[in-house]
Amino acid sequence: MYDKPNTRVYFTAGDTVELKQELPNKPKMMVKSIDKATYKTDTNSLLGITCIWFDTIGGLHSARFSTKDLKHLDND
Repeated sequence: MYDKPNTRVYFTAGDTVELKQELPNKPKMMVKSIDKATYKTDTNSLLGITCIWFDTIGGLHSARFSTKDLKHLDND
């Protein structure tokens, strides 16, 4: 569904996502915020998507990712 070229994917706070790359033990993450920068010319630029997740021992982590590195997970 989201793998089609030139298809825009939008993320909102609360979405469940994961990295597109195949990595061992990649976490399921929740979108915390959509980070944008506003310039003097009143234009916005997307800085990235801040996600939070817990590691295997319960530590909370947070990082900013590009939209190209994330994919939505189905809410089962």
